[in-house]
Amino acid sequence: MKAQRDITTVSFDLLNKIPELEVEKGTNTCCGVSGSWGMKKENYETSMKIGHWLFNAVKKEDIDVAVTDCPTCKMQIEHTILFYVKN
Repeated sequence: MKAQRDITTVSFDLLNKIPELEVEKGTNTCCGVSGSWGMKKENYETSMKIGHWLFNAVKKEDIDVAVTDCPTCKMQIEHTILFYVKN
């Protein structure tokens, strides 16, 4: 996604066209997974530290839905939200 900078706002722009929807773009572009790197046991803790800003924002803010175009970011967000809900 980062290599395709000119297409990274397509979903954001589309969602912004819905009048009743308040859309806010995240300020960072990495959730920490980096493909399969963050899924490896030896990289997991570092991966979570890299993405901590995102996880804290989703947890603390009044957010109904977090959306991403990146499938690994989606997995990381879902994993983290389930972890926060359990703990």
